[in-house]
Amino acid sequence: MLKIEDIRKDAALHGIEPGQVVRVVTTEPLGPDAVTVYYKTADGRVQERMLFGSDEPHLSLAEGGRPWAFDAPGAEFKLGVEAYRINLAYLFDPMMAVHTSNVDPLSQFTNRCCTGNPCASCWPTIPVPVKPPLSSFKA
Repeated sequence: MLKIEDIRKDAALHGIEPGQVVRVVTTEPLGPDAVTVYYKTADGRVQERMLFGSDEPHLSLAEGGRPWAFDAPGAEFKLGVEAYRINLAYLFDPMMAVHTSNVDPLSQFTNRCCTGNPCASCWPTIPVPVKPPLSSFKA
């Protein structure tokens, strides 16, 4: 709880505007239990409000700081970044699933120079299924 007489210039206050932190521009005392406060809202509007002793329970000093901070545990941050990196890895390495798994892929699937349809230099490495000769079939 903040006393009305403790409100000073450049103080950041909660409770004058609902749901906002305001910065006090100046104050003008009107008596022992009243003061006029000129303040600036977050969007830059300068306004005034007369505060009385009955408003003291609603007023509080805002803590200095930012709406975001880098104070999380480093290990958890690294874990989250690594998960996001793996999530995007397919964009840079189409064989990511093969490289990170325990599967031993066949060389003809990993040594290609192209990622889509095989090109002329890949054809010799691709196994071609051998069809039985027609003479082996009986009519």
